[in-house]
Amino acid sequence: MFRVTPVLRKQMDIMSVVQKLGGRMTAVQRAELLELSKQFTETKRELEDLSKEPKPINWAAFSSSISEKGLVDSYKAAYEGLVVPKTDVAAAIAAINAQEASALKLVKAQVQESEAQIAKLQAQLAALDNEVPLEKQTIGQILRDNPEVNAEVELRMLRTGYAV
Repeated sequence: MFRVTPVLRKQMDIMSVVQKLGGRMTAVQRAELLELSKQFTETKRELEDLSKEPKPINWAAFSSSISEKGLVDSYKAAYEGLVVPKTDVAAAIAAINAQEASALKLVKAQVQESEAQIAKLQAQLAALDNEVPLEKQTIGQILRDNPEVNAEVELRMLRTGYAV
């Protein structure tokens, strides 16, 4: 069956948290903490109920109230033949931890890639901010700053036979 772990046996004292934080909490935050306390108490009670043995079924009461012969006996046989598989909690937790570690590794790599991309884009933005506006540049400056444009102009001049 389930067992209550030591973490859940520890009592959460939400009221002391509310008192310590005092005026730094809004009414909404106080209400959320009290709701959290209520949910914690309900969850703890449900978990404690799960750790207890289930109540026995009164098959005789069902047999006397259900008129169809053999129906209760077939349900009783099925219930008694039921085998609930045991879950290897340690293995499940290990698998979850492995997945979490893998996901964290992937996220860290993506964060690094994103930060590198952000730095590259910020450098490009800084270069654009420092650039003289196109309308204030001379043709000579444009050709000097853009060698590919200069090469294209030179190529077109050679093709057309235009010479300076």
